[in-house]
Amino acid sequence: MRNTKVALLAVTFSLVAGCFGNVERESTSTPTPDPTIGAGDPTAPAVEASAVDTGPAVEDCPTPDIRDFTPSWKAPAPFHQGKCSATQVEALASCNFDDSADQTACAAVVKDPANTDCENCLFVASTAKALGPVVITGNIGSVNVAGCIANSEANPNSMSCGAKYHAANDCADEACAGMDDSCAAALKTKTACISRALETACAAQAAEAKCADALLAPNGIAHACNIDGLNFVDAVIHVGNLFCAGPLPDAGTGG
Repeated sequence: MRNTKVALLAVTFSLVAGCFGNVERESTSTPTPDPTIGAGDPTAPAVEASAVDTGPAVEDCPTPDIRDFTPSWKAPAPFHQGKCSATQVEALASCNFDDSADQTACAAVVKDPANTDCENCLFVASTAKALGPVVITGNIGSVNVAGCIANSEANPNSMSCGAKYHAANDCADEACAGMDDSCAAALKTKTACISRALETACAAQAAEAKCADALLAPNGIAHACNIDGLNFVDAVIHVGNLFCAGPLPDAGTGG
């Protein structure tokens, strides 16, 4: 069925969430046997307004709040794992996140055992020890730009800029954790909450995450992780190739 996408706007970066609408696709796309994980957590460019269902206005969202926030950090899986071809990455990304993907073709893609290793590399549960290019929390998929930055820094520890980038996202997530994210309309309200959290309750974490600006810039060491201007599917393809296949050209090429 339909996979709804919504941008989660941040101060120095953006998050995009993919919401799986197809129950069968959820079951065939589960990246690990962990029973707590659904199909298929944060960071990608804002999608077009047309991709987001109408929902409550920003001013309608609750004031985010956090108590004794402590960021969690998991080191990323390595780059260039050689588990996927570029064709596999594109097919799996499209079948999981593209509304217009051919359902018959996608049924074959997700059931083909030849794609299993690639799928497990691309879609990694948030409970995993090392996080891959697309982190799955429930039925929400998020591009792991934070882990990509940390890999580019060759610094996977909790003091890396990638970890600071993640901490801002993690803080905003916690601030808005009680909000429904079941699909488009609910996600839009949560988007507003997250945006506000990064300007208020999580402002300190968002300020520290600005270290990523220089790293993601054209001459920065993490420029390959810059997915600004890409839609969610292309962002998954781009970062997915970086982790699971081989090196990619600049993100502006669309992967």
